[in-house]
Amino acid sequence: MTVDLHTTNNSTTKAINNTHTATDARQLGTKLFEDWTGMWNGDLDIADRILTPGFRVHFGNVIPDVDTDGLRGPADLVPFITAHRKAKPGLVYRMHGVALVDIDAAADGGPAGQVGCRWSATRPDPDGAGVITVSGVDILAVAGGRITDVWSVTGSRRFGTDV
Repeated sequence: MTVDLHTTNNSTTKAINNTHTATDARQLGTKLFEDWTGMWNGDLDIADRILTPGFRVHFGNVIPDVDTDGLRGPADLVPFITAHRKAKPGLVYRMHGVALVDIDAAADGGPAGQVGCRWSATRPDPDGAGVITVSGVDILAVAGGRITDVWSVTGSRRFGTDV
């Protein structure tokens, strides 16, 4: 079920399972994306809570000198994020717009589906020439209420619609 975050109707109040409503799913999906963004902003202590042990990230562009396809779980992602942040001091990620949430009950009764959102990242230009800004889109796959996979595409500038 796809959930529009700006409206409520019979489909958004329909039960996902015996204990979760569509509103609960929307809140879970939005919170997972907020936590995903927070983790990239340095809140690395949450990695074990929001990521599955077999978590994988799929980047749309090549990351030089790192086999990102080989990263598995929080134990691999946390050092990668730490190195990324160290190489780019002052880096700040922000969500843009609202997360698109498509979460429902899985066969095992746990919440599963996908969450997507636009984001931007800014950091001071190391040459002192202002601020470097990029934008992207991340799609989070969710199972059992945690992130199993992320597909991430980054562009070389901020989306023109972001203010």
